[in-house]
Amino acid sequence: MRSTISAVLAVLGAFLLPAVPALAQWAADGAAVCTAAGSQEHPTIVSDGTGGAIITWYDFRNGNNDIYAQRVNSAGEPQWAAGGVALCTAAESQYYPTIVSDGTGGAIITWYDFRNVTNCDIYAQRVNSAGEPQWTADGVALCTAADNQYYPTIVSDGTGGAIINWCDYRSGTNYDIYAQRVNSAGEPQWTANGVALCTAAGSQYFSTIVSDGWGGAVITWGDFRNGTNYDIYAQRVNSAGAAQWTANGAALCTAAGDQYDPTIVSDGWGGAVVTWCDYRSGTNYDIYAQRVSSAGAAQWTANGVALCTAAESQDSPTIVSDGWGGAIITWSDFRNGTNYDIYAQRVNSAGAAQWTADGAALCTAAGNQYYPTIVSDGWGGAIIPWNDYRSGTNYDIYAQRVDRYDGSYFGRNAPAIIGAQDIPNDQGGYVNLQWTPSYLDIYPDTTVSFYSLWRSLTGDAAKSLISKGAIQVEASDITLDFIGPAYRLTELDSKTYAWEWIANIPWQHYLTAYSYTMPTLCDTLTGEMAWHYFFVSAQTDDPLLYWDSHPDSGYSADNLAPAKVINLSGSIAKTQFTVLLNWTANTVGDLMNYKIYRSTSSSFVPNDSDQIGTSVDTVYVDSVSDGVYYYKVAAVDIHNNIGPASEVWGTGSLGVTGKPDGALPTVYALQNAYPNPSRGQTTFKYQLPRESKVSLTVYNVVGQTVKRFDIGAQPAGYHQISWNDNLLPNGVYFYRLQAGSYSATRKLVLLK
Repeated sequence: MRSTISAVLAVLGAFLLPAVPALAQWAADGAAVCTAAGSQEHPTIVSDGTGGAIITWYDFRNGNNDIYAQRVNSAGEPQWAAGGVALCTAAESQYYPTIVSDGTGGAIITWYDFRNVTNCDIYAQRVNSAGEPQWTADGVALCTAADNQYYPTIVSDGTGGAIINWCDYRSGTNYDIYAQRVNSAGEPQWTANGVALCTAAGSQYFSTIVSDGWGGAVITWGDFRNGTNYDIYAQRVNSAGAAQWTANGAALCTAAGDQYDPTIVSDGWGGAVVTWCDYRSGTNYDIYAQRVSSAGAAQWTANGVALCTAAESQDSPTIVSDGWGGAIITWSDFRNGTNYDIYAQRVNSAGAAQWTADGAALCTAAGNQYYPTIVSDGWGGAIIPWNDYRSGTNYDIYAQRVDRYDGSYFGRNAPAIIGAQDIPNDQGGYVNLQWTPSYLDIYPDTTVSFYSLWRSLTGDAAKSLISKGAIQVEASDITLDFIGPAYRLTELDSKTYAWEWIANIPWQHYLTAYSYTMPTLCDTLTGEMAWHYFFVSAQTDDPLLYWDSHPDSGYSADNLAPAKVINLSGSIAKTQFTVLLNWTANTVGDLMNYKIYRSTSSSFVPNDSDQIGTSVDTVYVDSVSDGVYYYKVAAVDIHNNIGPASEVWGTGSLGVTGKPDGALPTVYALQNAYPNPSRGQTTFKYQLPRESKVSLTVYNVVGQTVKRFDIGAQPAGYHQISWNDNLLPNGVYFYRLQAGSYSATRKLVLLK
């Protein structure tokens, strides 16, 4: 399932140029991380999870190599002590640190350590987001076995700790592969000095590691057990430190000639994809790859699939997942016979190469290009930097972003949403969706034919469509049907979203930005944000060739108040000491209720202190005593927009001094429920001029009874019923009083 998350790096002008520098975001020529005395070498880096990074290196400022680290924020500003924080300043030297995030803004760093003078050991340290080492001073020992342990690599265990593997010479005859897990407190979790993953004859070198997604890891290495050439093996270790595959590892390639320098990436299913340099041809090194399942079984052609067998040699492969069980591999390539260039190939989950035979050229500039590294762009493509000698005087750093489709689409090919904003002064129901075009939307030779616009569905709607089989689960090959409703299912930040197609917008000449009025499923209510997610897809004439934007969210709101209430009038029932108000119904479609205001001044301006009640109908009964009263009424919609108040209506003098003892009503009447809208407790008031058999029924908008009060016979007088409606969902309901031959129905809104 494809994850549509935004890339962290864009490449300027890459559609027209074979390779261009990445857009610089920090100081010219780079932000200084450490300028302390002595040399600082071999930096490695990991994200801090907030747009910055943590960098570690070995440092000669103290006369021998120590381990230091520094955190930089998204602006490239160092966040810890000037020159970095010391993670290990033990005696003698420490070398080649590698790093992984601890999942909480800090990191775990491992290195090989010469502090005991006679041989190298494996140590590690954790540093928190504030730059404070968390474990034993100078690091915890993961392996202090006899003889040397070299070149540790590290991966998170998913619970704040890490799994580290290394090459180990404790046998005294050859190098083997060992590993150790350390928890978030710095405590080794497996056998002292590590568990053996491979102790086969001959030496094992060049080990690399990746998480298996279940708290364990998959490790691959070059293996000399056959005594004549190196092969490629791998092993999976679970979270308890137990090897899961064949003893001493599963063979991924035992072809003729040497295979060396393997690199590895997860396949997303507990297995991995491994790539390496391969000399089986006997004349030059080529690039091969193999996928291994979670059970340790090779999934592709025996001894691997050829990704590049071009003339001359290819070396230094690196790899990243394509997000669908396959991978993108890049390497240095000498096929032109005069200098090294940068090439890449994508292989799908079935082991089929997806781009040009022998790889797509990313850089064929003058001079040598060496040692590419690679990171996912979050869209199934990759960003690849390398060392570049095109200047002819020194090496520089260049980078290229390559699209997932055929390796010839460079740059930011997906459109980018720049706004999903409420439309001011409207009745709600829409947002203005704006986006910048794809880099392939270029006049006059555009690759993009149109943009398709998508809106997220509610959970209930998505479940219904999924159960009916109407939603397509996105895969590497998918045909999008825009004739009638179309749906897609994607994953973003570990959450699954269902999408509904809304519209297609044709490509337009010269536009630097596009916009469309997108409908929403509902409007935001006071205190309840109704967020909707949207994305834009740049489509071509080929239904399998498209680029999705990162989703963005917005909400719509009803910004317009209801119209002014008109025709307010009233009548006075002096014997009942009540005023009966009525007015013309407001025609706004999202009316919630009316607010009724009362004052003793004819020129009053309504405010909250003047409000005496609400009504969902166009009548209101007010109990009063002697005096002169003035009323105004205003309409309120469900978004709490209050319309202009009506013209004033007054009673004149009522001419009464109080309610006579024992006075009884002369007519049947059902008053408005209070409060209305109700927020959990509602009171119904009514009056009976004579003894009557009474019932009160509450029912929903489709006529289903949700509550019934069978009161029975009641005497003449004023009565009320209190009801706790907390168990009902928000919405519109109706209540009906039946008293003898009298019947009256009114509306009730629940808004908790």
